[in-house]
Amino acid sequence: MPTMQPIFHFTKAASKHDKFQVGSPLPKGLFYTNQCITLVNAKGTVISAHIKPIQLWPDLSIKWVNIEGALNICVDENEGLFLTNKQPTEALKRVDWVKQTNNQLVINTINGDVSLNVNEFIRASLAEQVNVIANIDIENHNSPQGVFITSKPTNVRTQYEVVFTSMQQPLLCKVKQTAEISLAQTQASSANPDLARMKAIKVYANIVVYYADTAILTNISVHNSNAIVHHNGQWDLGNEHSVKVKRLAITLAYTSTKQEVQLLANTEKQPISECFDTFELVQYSSGGQHWNSENHVASNNNVNLKHKGALGQLAFEGGIQKIHTNRPSPLINIQLNAKELSIYPHHFWQKYPTGIGSDNTQTIIDFADQRSECDVELQPGEIKSHNLGFSMGKANAINGLTINNNYVLNPENLEQSQANPFINKHLGQHPLMPAVNGQGDVNWLHKRELEDEFGWRNFGDLYADHEAAEHKGKGIFVSHYNNQYDPLFGFVKQWLLTQNSTFKVLAEDLFDHIIHI
Repeated sequence: MPTMQPIFHFTKAASKHDKFQVGSPLPKGLFYTNQCITLVNAKGTVISAHIKPIQLWPDLSIKWVNIEGALNICVDENEGLFLTNKQPTEALKRVDWVKQTNNQLVINTINGDVSLNVNEFIRASLAEQVNVIANIDIENHNSPQGVFITSKPTNVRTQYEVVFTSMQQPLLCKVKQTAEISLAQTQASSANPDLARMKAIKVYANIVVYYADTAILTNISVHNSNAIVHHNGQWDLGNEHSVKVKRLAITLAYTSTKQEVQLLANTEKQPISECFDTFELVQYSSGGQHWNSENHVASNNNVNLKHKGALGQLAFEGGIQKIHTNRPSPLINIQLNAKELSIYPHHFWQKYPTGIGSDNTQTIIDFADQRSECDVELQPGEIKSHNLGFSMGKANAINGLTINNNYVLNPENLEQSQANPFINKHLGQHPLMPAVNGQGDVNWLHKRELEDEFGWRNFGDLYADHEAAEHKGKGIFVSHYNNQYDPLFGFVKQWLLTQNSTFKVLAEDLFDHIIHI
């Protein structure tokens, strides 16, 4: 008899084309790598997903599995999804849908071809209607010869992986690019002899193209891999080997007939949903109660943030509408001649300064928008990383342009697998669980707000309020958890124990902060 093993369920109803990535343990002796394993619902309907074993038990059965996919059906809240080794009744045949020439990678999708230039950093065309290009400006502000800015990444290296569903149907294509931005050569001065030895700034792009809806999830990162210049053991802003990111923008150029924007997370009033001729929006700060917290002191020892939240405007035939909102999540839909382009920048307000400029010819998403007048100083070792989703099909919700994190793993499968010995139903009744889970005085999302742990450098970190226990001064005592304890492990453990997906969000935000900052 075929096995039907429960793996996970979404905590909110999920729509067709929602993307997901799930890692899960499996009981010993249940599934093997020579089997065709599929993800199904309780009725046996196969979900479009790739099942990848990532660790084996000693008997060579699968111990850990990674499940990556895009829903081809709608899934109800709390509807269980299963892995099964039931043999397919139809013949499996792969389709050759990704081709590479000397200079281009052509990905055939439902809504047209996505063509990427392999020798240029983030340069592509979508269905012959949209051109995509990245622009990065780096300022070597400590050069004794003045300001040097460059925006052309060189030494571009491109790799790709074609991923099929378990039924051998096209699913997605992963493209990775690495490149360098060489700093203008400077002459070492007697005061700063190390300046001439600064290495190039590294840039990375991770691009995932989905076959079924031509959605493209893009991550762009800038890495200052230079070593810090220590002054009496201090690690301060304004270091000689810091650089400033003046622009980190992705431009989508097109010819459109209609533009519309929704500010989905505008909690102060009803969400804005407007048509426009031109749209501008700049996120100056987090928009929270403590948006100008001392947490945001710059190298000049001042908090240089200009405004609370975001400012912008919509221009249309009837006039101009000013926008002042605190925490917008913009979803832009552009009507083209034959398709509709949807654009969604992830963590727009959380990772400020950010900005948008959009009209009937192009949309520019800038993750270091200089209109904010907020310096983006990349210290040695730091990585500035942002995500942008867009697709050649109208997105009515953001889950089609990002990864759906509203899911939890099946507790019976977790306990049965014994791959995580610290996970069992008895821990859920531990007397300390209410405090850990944020009941009473402890609430992790609230603690973010107290120190305003937002902005591209701070988002995901945790306020170390225990260090403020004896603080008597004015204002908040700024301190971060950094590497103290292991809250990342704790959040993942609480997510598995409590089935509360908020802990997974906290874990992913913290993980993002740890690996980049």
